[in-house]
Amino acid sequence: MRTWAPRGQTPVLRVKLTHDHLSASSGITLEGRLFLQVREQSYDGAAVVGFLRVLLRKIPGKVLVIWDGAPIHKGQRGHLELPQAGRAGYSVLPRSQRAAYSGYSGARAVAAQTAGGAGLCSLLRRGVWTERPGDGRRSMSDAERLALLWEGGEWDDPEIGPVVLSYRTIGDLVLPSGRIITSDPFLCQSPPAFARAMLPGTYPIRVVIADIEETADQRVASAMLLVTDHLPVQWERAAHADGTVEPYGVDAGFAAFLDEAGLQALEAREDDSPTYLQQRVEEQDPHGSFGWAWLDATLDEDSRANLIAFTSGWGDGVYWAYWGLDADSNVACLMTDLGILTRQA
Repeated sequence: MRTWAPRGQTPVLRVKLTHDHLSASSGITLEGRLFLQVREQSYDGAAVVGFLRVLLRKIPGKVLVIWDGAPIHKGQRGHLELPQAGRAGYSVLPRSQRAAYSGYSGARAVAAQTAGGAGLCSLLRRGVWTERPGDGRRSMSDAERLALLWEGGEWDDPEIGPVVLSYRTIGDLVLPSGRIITSDPFLCQSPPAFARAMLPGTYPIRVVIADIEETADQRVASAMLLVTDHLPVQWERAAHADGTVEPYGVDAGFAAFLDEAGLQALEAREDDSPTYLQQRVEEQDPHGSFGWAWLDATLDEDSRANLIAFTSGWGDGVYWAYWGLDADSNVACLMTDLGILTRQA
């Protein structure tokens, strides 16, 4: 492909990310039959299974589901217990083809009918937050939501019902430069480091686990880098070093904290081995339980720069990072809100 970029420089198109997306799954046969499902919530394993059940009812013959190999799908394949399991087969898309499919309208999986035609199932996962009208529950302001994510406890959410928030420390992040990045370490273009830098050192990473009563599910509601043990009393969206104040995108179901030096080390490793991080995931078998997982991977042996990754709420989407400031306006933590608790309309 020819572009106007200078020779040897990869063209980068920056797009402002927002929460204003719908999630959709679609299928089309060789005969031109189109199936489309649209949701306001992000897709997870159960929702994918639900759509595939619909396809099996509507399309005769066998169906082949091809996953693109992203870490989020390793858990989802275990949930694909379809009522007519003999009609469905599963395979992983060759890595050489994944980039093409991940760029096809955000396609994350393909379902093809192998007898009498073929179907295409493009699973688009983008999250928006909505109200459940008329049930007496209310959503929170940003300040209320972030304070609850910090403090933990119980909340009757207008979208997902009763939730219990608890904490778990999942590792220590090594910051050789003190310049922090939050991003999807697997597939997305990483944003610049944040303008506010920390002192080089080691900082604990804590995740907030949401136990969702109505679905008996657990999800990572937020993750935070702890700077001090002070109480945050105000929150501000984290600005990047280039002056932008924007969320970051997730397209592989994992978000991460890492140092700018760690990102450079990761990019250098993937220049030599494009599957380096994926191999580390497969070697370490990310820790966690049903609905969530986390990974601590060393990226540079000399500086000990690492990344700490964790499943991102309901899955793919766009997420904000916030600085939590104490009563003296000093940084107490850096938190990323992963969209589990309902936002105020």
